[in-house]
Amino acid sequence: MSDPKTLKILTVPQMTARDSTGEPPERMGIEAYIEAAEQHGLDDDPDHEVGDLQDLLRKAWEYMPEEARQRFVADERVREILAPFGRLDDEVEDEDSPAP
Repeated sequence: MSDPKTLKILTVPQMTARDSTGEPPERMGIEAYIEAAEQHGLDDDPDHEVGDLQDLLRKAWEYMPEEARQRFVADERVREILAPFGRLDDEVEDEDSPAP
C-alpha cells in the first residue's frame, strides 16, 4: 500500500479539476483553497478544516499590504462578522506591526 502522505498529494490535482479552472495551485481561485481545507476535514478530522482555513487567512494577511488590510477590515461583510464579538477595524491588532 502507498504512503498516506503520497496519496494526499495525489488527490490535489483531482480537487483542482473540480475547481472549474483546473489551474495549477499557484493560479487557483480562492474556492479551491476552501475546498482543499474542507477535504482535509473530511479525510482526517473535521477540526482540520477550520485549522487550515485559519492558517490560510493568517498567511493571506501576512502578504497583504497595509492598504489591502484596511480595505478588508472596512468591508461591510467583515464588519458584520466581527461586530457581535466587539472587534471592529480600529481594534483589530496586527501581530506583524510593532507596538506603539
